[in-house]
Amino acid sequence: MMLYFRFVSAGCSVIMIFSLCFAFYLEYYLLLEPCPLCIIQRVFFLLSALGLVAFVFWPKSYWLLSTILWLLVGAIVAGRHVWITYLPAESLGGCLPGLSYMIEAFPVIDSLQLIFSGSVDCAEVTWTLLSLSIPEWSLLIFTLILCVTLFLLYFYKLQIINQHE
Repeated sequence: MMLYFRFVSAGCSVIMIFSLCFAFYLEYYLLLEPCPLCIIQRVFFLLSALGLVAFVFWPKSYWLLSTILWLLVGAIVAGRHVWITYLPAESLGGCLPGLSYMIEAFPVIDSLQLIFSGSVDCAEVTWTLLSLSIPEWSLLIFTLILCVTLFLLYFYKLQIINQHE
């Protein structure tokens, strides 16, 4: 049964890593400039993938719990990004400077407030696949992997309880 948990965790981490590679393909090959919310989502894709890989090699429940946290925060960020894409352009502020400039020029809290308030560059949908934008795909992937990880944690804990009986 432990092999099954590791296999599912490895499969989920491959999906997360593939998503990151695809994001870099869109950025460097198709020359789509990522907005600050996209970059933050990439960080949570990476953290989630690392948590799942850690569970493959060291199967402890705290790796799944930390992965659930990263997936949940990533889904919240992606959900906010999807919400911003559906707002009318008039209700959003102007273009934001790059993420690295904001982090250097402003305190972290102010930078995060600027990023999450939304801007025209975050609301612009420049690429779709099967009628879903990049933020919608991110939200879908975060949500699906979150559900799988919750099931993994539940059945992993159930197996540990059954072993002690």
